[in-house]
Amino acid sequence: MAADGAGPEICKGCREARDDDGPCEACPEPELLPMNTAAATAWLELQSQWRRDAWGRATGLDYAGVAAWFRLAGVPRRERTHLFGQIRQMEAYTLEAIRERADKTHGKDPH
Repeated sequence: MAADGAGPEICKGCREARDDDGPCEACPEPELLPMNTAAATAWLELQSQWRRDAWGRATGLDYAGVAAWFRLAGVPRRERTHLFGQIRQMEAYTLEAIRERADKTHGKDPH
């Protein structure tokens, strides 16, 4: 679901939990709990709202774009704060995964 292609990370976690290197197909697919459906839908819809730096690296979501999406999608005002919190959690996880992947690929950034 994440913009960084977190699928392999899910499989890696499953393999570690099972303590084997079996095929990913042997891992059960993670289930989306009904209470997270709205957040998952919003997350997928908001993938066009990533801000990027001069080198094309994701730096976070454009919150003005997120707010506009809330309005256009008809998200009730009373639900926006909770939904925004869930989106920010996914954003933080995604940015951390992107940083970890970059560290493994290019070495740790000294800054």
